[in-house]
Amino acid sequence: MENQNKKFGWIKLYRSIMNHWIWDVREAFCKRAAFVDLLMLVNKEDKEIEFGNKLIIVKRGERITSLKFLSERWGWSTTKLNNFLKLLEKDKIISLKKDSRKTLIKVCNYEDYQVYISSEKNEEKTNKKRQKNTEKMEENTNKNLKNLRTSEVVGGDLPVQPPNQPDEISLKFNEIFGFPLTPTYLQAIQGYLDKGLTKDMIVLAIEQTGFHGSKNFAYLKGILNNWHNTGIRTVEEAREMIAKHEKNNVIQFNKRKGGKSNGQRNISGDNGKDKKTANEYGKYF
Repeated sequence: MENQNKKFGWIKLYRSIMNHWIWDVREAFCKRAAFVDLLMLVNKEDKEIEFGNKLIIVKRGERITSLKFLSERWGWSTTKLNNFLKLLEKDKIISLKKDSRKTLIKVCNYEDYQVYISSEKNEEKTNKKRQKNTEKMEENTNKNLKNLRTSEVVGGDLPVQPPNQPDEISLKFNEIFGFPLTPTYLQAIQGYLDKGLTKDMIVLAIEQTGFHGSKNFAYLKGILNNWHNTGIRTVEEAREMIAKHEKNNVIQFNKRKGGKSNGQRNISGDNGKDKKTANEYGKYF
């Protein structure tokens, strides 16, 4: 039963449903409804009650009741009620303690299946799960790097030689793009490393892709292609080119703002929104 519970999971069922028309106690209960009703009738926390001029502790998962109360509530005869409770007890779902004045019903394993998780514990559990997922993503990325030796991907064979792919690139890619490097993207990046671009340049290009609000790998390739085609081979040269491009953008913006539009081409799309493609951006980086 425990393995089945883990397999199929569980749902929340608030006790306020007992105030809803769907839970109309004027109608006779079936066995399923009676069992769920019993689960909602037991205490959700330990309570001290007065019974027979005495204070009694009724623990979480327990309920002091009477057969008459349950018989009237479920619309059952006393015989049918007794047979149902004995069946639950035989299956070790509940335990019963009776005397001449009361019946104590205890739901077995109530704490295991109805455990309460406070908001603080729930948040802590969520954070641990998030951290575990992050570590798993990094582990999968490192495995992908190792698999580049002899694996095969759609579109062609991967390099036979192990790549010089550093962890900094995969971590920065995951940070900016929001998902790990795929084998196809790893192969493409390895190609730029083989062409002479440094790992620092790859990291910088990924940062620039995120800076411009893009999560498109084609945008990243546009930057790297432009650097390679213009002979940029160090991160210092790449930063210098970026600075020149930004300075040129400021000059062009001031000219347009000042109304000096003679001979200038309007590169804006509908509603003035910029529609440059990744390849067009690649011309400047």
